[in-house]
Amino acid sequence: MQQKIHEEHGEGVTLDALTPEWQVYQLKKGHRFSNDDKLCAWRAAEHAGWRKKCLDLGSGIGSVGLSVLWRLPDDATLCMVEAQEESVMLCRKSVMHNKLNERVRIVHMDLRKFCIDPEESSNKYELITGSPPYIPPANGIASKHTQKAHCRLELRGGLDDYCKAAAHLLAPRGRFIFVMTAADARCKTAPRAAGLVVLERFEYKFKGNRSQAHIATIVCARLEDVQSDFSPPEPYTMILRQTDGKRTLDYRAWQEYMQLKPTHQNITLDQIKHALADLRMTLQSFEQHPDTDGNELRDAIQRAEDLGITSTPGSEELCTAKRALLRLSSTTTPSSS
Repeated sequence: MQQKIHEEHGEGVTLDALTPEWQVYQLKKGHRFSNDDKLCAWRAAEHAGWRKKCLDLGSGIGSVGLSVLWRLPDDATLCMVEAQEESVMLCRKSVMHNKLNERVRIVHMDLRKFCIDPEESSNKYELITGSPPYIPPANGIASKHTQKAHCRLELRGGLDDYCKAAAHLLAPRGRFIFVMTAADARCKTAPRAAGLVVLERFEYKFKGNRSQAHIATIVCARLEDVQSDFSPPEPYTMILRQTDGKRTLDYRAWQEYMQLKPTHQNITLDQIKHALADLRMTLQSFEQHPDTDGNELRDAIQRAEDLGITSTPGSEELCTAKRALLRLSSTTTPSSS
């Protein structure tokens, strides 16, 4: 299958982990999924609740929609709408690879046409996501790579079009979640112009020494589904890395949380954050007092594993703690005579 995609595209293709169980095909030199997609999917899944009929607008290679679907019950379904032929083909391969044909439908169409298509526009969706291009054509330089150009520049519409489409296709009490550059004023104006109300704004700073947030995820609802006296809360902020480049505790907790299987949905992000902080503090104490028996560190490891945290390469707290115990074991094991 991978060789066939290579022949059809004329360039390298990789198969990469999107979730612990699902992978996606991506062009090696094309548009590839990022934290922006995963953060959008996170907020959508957190607002899913009873909502199981999903739509991803401008789905690209499917990273946002599939990340959401993985966190929902097995009877949840997903429709992905994408205009770029090469992205559609990659997305179809990913759906086949993950055996999701019965749960996922892919529509090769411009989202601006999809929302007014006579056959499609009658369908209403309970959970809609979108990761629109961030830059108007006049403000950026188009990549020579067609796929990357359309993902970066608003060559087939921008946030205003995504909001209009979502407002038209959103079911009663549904939710629309999108990701956008935080400084873009359209994060406020586009939903309002489409008849949507912003329920939540989450801002993300990629590094702690930046004064402005880089991107934001916005959660919207239909105006008619929101009480007239509703007042949105102040924006939440997550800092991903410290000024020295090290991952923050908030970011690490989010990374681990996104690795949890859907069966662990009763586990909260705060629980994961507390377990990682516990590991860090217990490990620090253990290293300062290497003559201890290590029982407190073992207990911290067990508490983390009980929440579903596993020793994957990126799980620095758990992996470091286990290595410390191995060193203790090697120094306390009596040598044979």
